[in-house]
Amino acid sequence: MNIGVIVKNSRTVQKDGADVKQEWLEMIVRPPFVPSCTLSVHPNKNKKHDGEPDYNLWFNFSRKGESFRGTKVGALWRKHSKDGKTEYFSGHIENPLVYGGKLYVSVFKAKPMTHEKAEDINWLYDVIWQPPKGGSNNQNGGYGAASGGYTPPVENYDVGMNSTQTIAGMSQEELDNEASQYM
Repeated sequence: MNIGVIVKNSRTVQKDGADVKQEWLEMIVRPPFVPSCTLSVHPNKNKKHDGEPDYNLWFNFSRKGESFRGTKVGALWRKHSKDGKTEYFSGHIENPLVYGGKLYVSVFKAKPMTHEKAEDINWLYDVIWQPPKGGSNNQNGGYGAASGGYTPPVENYDVGMNSTQTIAGMSQEELDNEASQYM
């Protein structure tokens, strides 16, 4: 699912009496059901080994007239497809509002779709959401609970039901039979 883009942004500032053009990459992310955000993308100039990210993502939450430091909220690593023909970036954006605290993304060079002209694309990269991968003991095929699957109703013992009933009024055996229809 495409959840955003990366654009080149710039501004002109006065420095020592001269106009200086500053340029940077900006990631605009608008995933469904989560607030949108704009992040700046900066090369990791202090990278010492391959395990460190190639780019860091920063959330700059200053408003006009305020001066706060930005917060590092994610990272991107340069990758190559298995056939070696496609270069892309893989990484995450830290977000306490999503399951697991991280929004996983892949970033690909923008290409026009069949109904688009290349000159109409005003962004550099597409940001694609990736589902979180879970541990091997996860029952949902290796993905987090947010990726679907059956979740039985919560048991509630405070409403006059015995320990073998659930809110739906079904026994655990009935729940298991019901769940097997959807798996």
